[in-house]
Amino acid sequence: IYGFKRVGQFPLVIVTGLASEDYLASWKYTVIAAVLMFSVLSLAIFGLSQRLQRIRLRRQQVVDELRDSAFHDALTGLPNRRFLRERVNHCISACSAGQQRLALLYFDVDNFKTINDSLGHVSGDLILEGLARRLLALQPQIDTVARLGGDEFLILINDDNREYLVEVIEQVLQAVREPFQIQDYRLGVSASIGVA
Repeated sequence: IYGFKRVGQFPLVIVTGLASEDYLASWKYTVIAAVLMFSVLSLAIFGLSQRLQRIRLRRQQVVDELRDSAFHDALTGLPNRRFLRERVNHCISACSAGQQRLALLYFDVDNFKTINDSLGHVSGDLILEGLARRLLALQPQIDTVARLGGDEFLILINDDNREYLVEVIEQVLQAVREPFQIQDYRLGVSASIGVA
C-alpha cells in the first residue's frame, strides 16, 4: 500500500501493488538516515551521561573535601575543635546515660614559640605534623586526638581508670619526648598535660 487516488465518483481508493524501484530506493535511504540519526543521538546521549557522571563524581569529591576541611585541621589532618566539640558532646551524653566513662587530656608543647622564633614556622609546622603522627600511632589506647590550635592538643579517652590514664599519659609524654630531626637539628620537646 503506497498511495491514494480519486477514481471517478468514488472518494478515495487505496491503490495496492508492487512499489516501484524509485520508491524502494527512497525508502532505503529513509531507513538508513533514520538508523544514522538514531546512532548519532545514542552516542550523544551516552557522551552526555558520561559527562554528567564525571561532573557528579567531581561534585561529590568537592563536597567531601569541604566536609573534611570543616572538621579537620589543615596542617596535621587531625580532627579540629569543631569536630571535637561534637564528639565530646556525644560522649558526655553517653556518660549521662551511664553507658561509658571518659577522660580528657589537654596538652601543649612547652616553649613552642621559641622553636617558631628561632627555626621558623616551617620547622614548627614539621614538629606539629610529626607530633600528630605519633599521637595517632597511640590509637586504640586513645579514642580521639584533636588539634585545638597552635601547639594545643586534646585527647579523648573512653575510660577514667587512674592506672590506665597514667599509662596513656606516659605513652603520650614518651611520644612527645622522642627527638625530632628538623633540618640539621635534633630537637627534643616536652609537653604539659592536664587531665579532666
